[in-house]
Amino acid sequence: MNMRISNFVLCVILVLFVSGTFQGHSQSKKNRARVSLNYESITGDGSFLIISAKFRGDEGFESARDMNFDVYQVFEGDSLSLLGKVTTNADGIAKFALETLSDQNANEEGEYTLWVEAKNNISYQDTDRDITFKKAELVARIVSEEGINHLVATLVDSRTNAPISDQPLFVYVKRLFKPLKIGGEFISTDETGTISVPVDSDLPGLNGNLTLEVVLSDNDPYGTVKAGVTEPIGIPIVDDSTFNERTMWSPPGKTPLFLLVFPNLMIIGIWVTIALLIFNLFKINKSKS
Repeated sequence: MNMRISNFVLCVILVLFVSGTFQGHSQSKKNRARVSLNYESITGDGSFLIISAKFRGDEGFESARDMNFDVYQVFEGDSLSLLGKVTTNADGIAKFALETLSDQNANEEGEYTLWVEAKNNISYQDTDRDITFKKAELVARIVSEEGINHLVATLVDSRTNAPISDQPLFVYVKRLFKPLKIGGEFISTDETGTISVPVDSDLPGLNGNLTLEVVLSDNDPYGTVKAGVTEPIGIPIVDDSTFNERTMWSPPGKTPLFLLVFPNLMIIGIWVTIALLIFNLFKINKSKS
């Protein structure tokens, strides 16, 4: 009896050993993804956790697509609360909306800590990352001073409403393909957390509207904060499109009228001439008979 029990225990140990070896081998075959986190807040559009994942492939670093993550909020005492799940896209980027964060969920210093975990992915090894950040508010508006338009932006801490000074802000004018940077490389906020940037009056915009964006980029501890404003302070763009006109390069439904009239007149003239010739030949043939 004791011998049977001993053999059974040995079999169980052997199975567990083989299973652990197989799992370890399977895990070693998976790609090791490098994960980075960034907090992003867009005024009027909410706040987001941006997850970027990539791995070293045969041709250098490649995007870790279809990688699943669980997103948790970490509270004091290391307790966790699951906020949701998210999957990376074809570029290895996942954007998770932080709709449940509020001032009541921050610690005494106004900081939030998020922890993401990737576990049991088919193509990637298990990994985790955390990020700690504070929330800031960025407000932008257009102010006219002595006939010159200025973009005025103010950056404050969301929890204390205290101005955030000596922080670099970037100002852009949104264009079709690439934003146009104005005001120099960057502008630092003053003691009131404010910047003022003159806007050139000769910038073109659709119907004269210009969309300007102010960005606090990759800041510690506030992450990336963006704010935009749209005002009719530019030069209206004149629409030189000939899409609705009858031109040589227009679609068939908008063919120039002369191309419709003259070719058809020529075709009618040719057929009339042929008809007259046939009629005269018929008369000649009839007169001979």
